Parts: sequence; structure tokens; C-alpha cells
Amino acid sequence: MLSQFSLGRQRASAILHLAGLQRRSHAFSKPIENAIQYYEDLIGLTAIRQAQEEVIQCEDQLSSAQKLRREKQTEIKNLQGRLRDIHTELDRTSRGEDKYLDLLTEEHATIKRERHLMEEFEQAETAEREAFQALSARVRKSHEKERERGERTKYWSVSASLIGALLGIIGTTLAAEVRMRRIKEIVPTAAQLTPMLDKIGALVDKQHDQVDVPLRCSSRWRFLG
Repeated sequence: MLSQFSLGRQRASAILHLAGLQRRSHAFSKPIENAIQYYEDLIGLTAIRQAQEEVIQCEDQLSSAQKLRREKQTEIKNLQGRLRDIHTELDRTSRGEDKYLDLLTEEHATIKRERHLMEEFEQAETAEREAFQALSARVRKSHEKERERGERTKYWSVSASLIGALLGIIGTTLAAEVRMRRIKEIVPTAAQLTPMLDKIGALVDKQHDQVDVPLRCSSRWRFLG
């Protein structure tokens, strides 16, 4: 009994865990689906898919209309064949026979049925013609959507190339600016070099004077000697 209760708890826990995973998966995939849908709407894939679905629906309608028209045409053909047989039998049957009256009654009913079928056949032909026109319009619309998608894709490709080139130029300019700043930080400016050069010049002059005095004294002693 305890083992069954424990097994039931484990199953319930597993079901709850699976439901939680499904909710997290749905929450994670929803933004991705929205992003994909936005991208498809942007480049025109959604419109093309809708146009193609409309084309398929029109094809089904045209196929149904053609099937109905062929069925009515076959019924009319069979009915007209039966009328010819009735006329042949009427020619061979004497008017005094009961069969002659039966044939006339059947002929009358067949003619009425033929008239009704002809009306249905004309309606089927009209429906087929309208379905064909609708299909042609949907096909043209689908081609137009594909052309618009091609132009839109070309536009976005050119725009992306221009944006990429612009970002590259901006990146190169920023990189050059950063390098120039680093060089300026490393190399001292003219204002910073001037005091240093003045100090170096003074030091050189001082050393020159210190070296020049012993030389003058030495040459004077030589002259006196």
C-alpha cells in the first residue's frame, strides 16, 4: 500500500516537473517565434505564404468545379443517348401498343431531366470559369508578392551593406582617434618639450664652460713659459 502511494507521488511529481519544463520551454521559445514572425513580415514571407495558400484554395475550387462540370456533362451525354434509344423504339413501336405510351412518358420525363441538367451544366461551367479567373488573379497576386519580396530583399541587402560600410568607417575612425590619443599620451607635446630642451641646453652650456676654462688656463701657461 505504501509502495503504491509512493509510486503515485513520484508520478505526480514527474508530471508536474514535465509541465514546468514545458512552460519554461514555451516562455523561452515565444520571443524567438515572435522575432521570426516579425522578420518574415518585414521581408514579405508572410504575404507570400498567404498568397500561396489562396492559390491552393483556388486550385481546389477549380478542381471541384471541373469535376462537377464533367459529371453533369456525362449525365447529359447518357441522357441524350437514352433519348436516341427512346426515339428508335418509338419508331419501331405501334401507336396502339401500351409500350408506346410508356415510351412517350419516359421521353417527356427524360426531356425535362435533360433541361434541368443543362441548367446545372451551365451553372457548373460558370462556376468553373469564375474559379479559373479567381485562380489567375491569385497567381498574379502571388507573383506580385514574390516580386515585391525580391525588391524588398534587395533593398534590405543594399541598406545592410551601406550600414555595414558606415559602421566600418565609424569604427576605423574611432580606432584611429584612440591610437592618436594614446600616441599623444606617450609622446610629450611641444609645450612639454620646451622646458626640457631649455634645461638640456643650459646643462650643455655649463659643461662646455667647465671644459673651456681649464683649456684657456693651460694655453696661457704655455704662452708664458
